[in-house]
Amino acid sequence: MIGGFITWIYFGQRAEAIIALHVGISTPIILQKLATSLPQTDGSKNIIATPQATVHRFFTW
Repeated sequence: MIGGFITWIYFGQRAEAIIALHVGISTPIILQKLATSLPQTDGSKNIIATPQATVHRFFTW
């Protein structure tokens, strides 16, 4: 549902079907990856934290 909503907001009534399909399918995957790649701030600040978020880490599973 989120993918369809984002596609509708982005393109409105003027999108080609195949492009709208790709955007609609990829939106939930991108949002899921963004949500899971956020650093957690729990615990002590004196320990070694997870590596800094980078474009390379974003695209690795």
